[in-house]
Parts: sequence; C-alpha cells; structure tokens
Amino acid sequence: MIASPTPQPSGARPLPSWERLAAAVIDFVVLLIPQVILAILIAGPQYARLFTFVAAHEKDNNLSTNPTFVRLLHQLSAVSVHLTIVVEALTAAYLIGMYLSTGATLGKLALGLRITRVDGRPMTVRDAVLRSVVFWVPLLIPIFGIFLQLVEYVGGTMVLIVRPDHRAPEDLLGGTIVVRK
Repeated sequence: MIASPTPQPSGARPLPSWERLAAAVIDFVVLLIPQVILAILIAGPQYARLFTFVAAHEKDNNLSTNPTFVRLLHQLSAVSVHLTIVVEALTAAYLIGMYLSTGATLGKLALGLRITRVDGRPMTVRDAVLRSVVFWVPLLIPIFGIFLQLVEYVGGTMVLIVRPDHRAPEDLLGGTIVVRK
C-alpha cells in the first residue's frame, strides 16, 4: 500500500513519487552523456588495443597465458579503475554543485522541483555531501559496488514510494525533502 503524503515541519508538502523518479531519469541521462564521452576518451584506446590483439590471435588456444594479452588486460583494468574514479568525482561534483548553487539537479529544475532541508532552510555543504554520497560512493567499492548501487536504487525507490513523506535514502541521510518550487 502506498502511503499518503503528510506535510513537513517546514510546511512543505511532499511530491508524488513519479515526479521524483522522472527527475532521476533526466539526471541519469545528464550524467550518462559525459560518462560515455569519458569512457571513450579514457578507456577507448586501451579497449581497441586489447580487441585488436585478441582478433589477431583468435586461433590461439592459450590466449590467457600470452604475456602480451595479460599485460593488455592489466592495463585495461588500471584504466577502468581510473575511469571509475573520474566518473564518480564527476557525479559528486555535479550533485554537490547543483545542490548548493540551485537547490536542485537539472532533472528537478526541468520539472519545477527543488531540494530543501526538512526545516525549510537551504542545504549546507554538509547536507549536500551527505545527500550525494549514496549515488557515488558505492561504485568506489571494488566488485561489490555495482551490487550496492543496484540495491540502493531499487531499495531507495521502494522507500520513496512507501514512505508517507516520499523521502528517499538520500533525503534521510542529508536531512532534506524534495518540494515543488
């Protein structure tokens, strides 16, 4: 059963969940574009070298023991780690910068929404950092990060839908609420 919205101490009335989810989709696309460009620029050449090598040696039965293949694979792994750090730094900068400068992300601005503290005051740097952590920290954890982020997105969406105030985990952590401008 989906709970009904209740006003906050600041007088703000929570939004329907679908508006928050639509804003999240817009933000996902906004962040995806530079991430794809960075992936092409940073990891693209290394992927090309690896795939060229594999194509040239496709008949080798012991490709996994080939020293050149192993070296190329290790280089690709190192580039992938660097790419992850750059992408997560970009995500953190986007979220924190948007929260502090406009009180909303581009997705929320497009839908006429804003983020405020539960008490109605603008977010502090601490609030913005805490609110953004759930979106970029999980991917910095090797192997388990993707699983953690998936759990956060699915679980966070469920929390958003069932809570009467429609506050997601990022709101609970940052002490914020999303309202209509």
